[in-house]
Amino acid sequence: MKRLSSIMLAAICSGFFSGAWASVPEGYYDTLTGLNGSRLRKAAKAIVRDHTVVSYGDNTWDAFKSTDTRFVNGQNCWWDMYSYDNVTVASGHPGMNIEHSVANSWWGGSKNDAYKDLFHLNPSNSDANSRKSNYPLGEVATVKWTNGATTVGTPVYGQGGGNGYVYEPCDEYKGDFARVFMYMFTVYDDINWDSAKGWMFDKANDDIFKPWAIELLLKWHRQDPVSEKEIARNEAIYKIQHNRNPYIDSPELAEFVWGAYKDQGYQYGGDYVPVDPVDPVDPVDPTDPSDPQPTNGEWIRVLNIGEINEIDSYVLIGLGDRKTTAMSVDYKSTNTSGYLLPTDQVTLSGDKVADLPDNTAVLHFVKSGADYKAKITDLKGTEQGWLSCTAEKKLQYANASTDANTSFSLSVSASRSDIGFGSTFGTLNFNESSPRFTTYAKSPQKPTALFRKSDEATGVGSVASADSAVAPRIFTLQGVEVNASLGELTPGIYILVTPGQPARKIIKQ
Repeated sequence: MKRLSSIMLAAICSGFFSGAWASVPEGYYDTLTGLNGSRLRKAAKAIVRDHTVVSYGDNTWDAFKSTDTRFVNGQNCWWDMYSYDNVTVASGHPGMNIEHSVANSWWGGSKNDAYKDLFHLNPSNSDANSRKSNYPLGEVATVKWTNGATTVGTPVYGQGGGNGYVYEPCDEYKGDFARVFMYMFTVYDDINWDSAKGWMFDKANDDIFKPWAIELLLKWHRQDPVSEKEIARNEAIYKIQHNRNPYIDSPELAEFVWGAYKDQGYQYGGDYVPVDPVDPVDPVDPTDPSDPQPTNGEWIRVLNIGEINEIDSYVLIGLGDRKTTAMSVDYKSTNTSGYLLPTDQVTLSGDKVADLPDNTAVLHFVKSGADYKAKITDLKGTEQGWLSCTAEKKLQYANASTDANTSFSLSVSASRSDIGFGSTFGTLNFNESSPRFTTYAKSPQKPTALFRKSDEATGVGSVASADSAVAPRIFTLQGVEVNASLGELTPGIYILVTPGQPARKIIKQ
């Protein structure tokens, strides 16, 4: 396989990380060689899962004396990552708790090995502990509470996994928490995680984390590299528990499990230059060095069902008498209804539309027997979920295609496109008087029309059967060439490069 170049943060000195490997026992990670993705994660678990379990309580505080202290103004203090308080070890731990960075309520509070694992236990200011509650990690958009070190509030768009609040550590510790979460969901992927609190995780997913959580954890992992604090803490816990956090020992491991090198074989002990957190992957087109563009540009109206396939991207346009608008990714729920909000006005030019608003919902159709399902992303490809309609006629996002009421009928004509969830739930239409996209069983509303991205493929068959002399070359987003036809691809996002044409991004469901 050929590998294309990718942009790295060359300014980061890879030699800084060599100290992280200094005390790793010889051969400790040898069984990881050549693996990637979920196989690599599970192999890492096999190495570090068995360990000495420290009983919770006084013994935890005793362990903290070697894992979580520092000298401040000549006094030995607890190292609290949740506040800037400096409580001396000699005074005990007044006003402090033993904090689980991965909330123990996420597995029902059972006092299992995860409950006692030092890697995610920290001495914490009790107020900060209470304020962060059992919220997921995330970046805060609107602050509800902060002490400077920990911030709690509503998440930025696309984060939170459906929970109304997240907690955000200060920049100094973002990478620390990311690597702890990676460790915990590697080591304890098989415990009884509570799906009702699955804001960041999905046990049915080989990656264990939800896509938005992977994006966040990798971002923080890259922006805040392994520190001397983490290295020292890793060594101290190893002396107590007799296991290690592999994402501290080998920072590049995260890239081979979830990130830029997920489709390559892992080799332990190489110098790690973090992938650029702003532009993590930048495949170069061998015939046209320009980057693939986001899923915007010109969209063409779909006139028949034959134009619907699993490769192309689609948007749904509401055809009002006074206003033409696209269905957005923005969701609203009330006691009696749930619906997707419209974007700002869009302008039709004949059967084409361009310059869609950033919050436009993009539909990726998947055949389901005689019906269809649709995964929703935004224009940048960030996943929102699967289009669904509840028994209460609430249009919403489901976490998986296997969830109830994600299948629908689809009909397309020159005048309208109808997504139908059955006579009970109704058909997705545009309400112009009270602007929204939702289902209606009886009340007549404005029709909708589907528009297809104009520069995408017209289907797997037509592209895959092209003359081999001009057949496209297929690359992963990491720049690795895939030796397979379009029809043989596993689900994912790929770059198609055809001689004489611009490179383009496709999504295979």
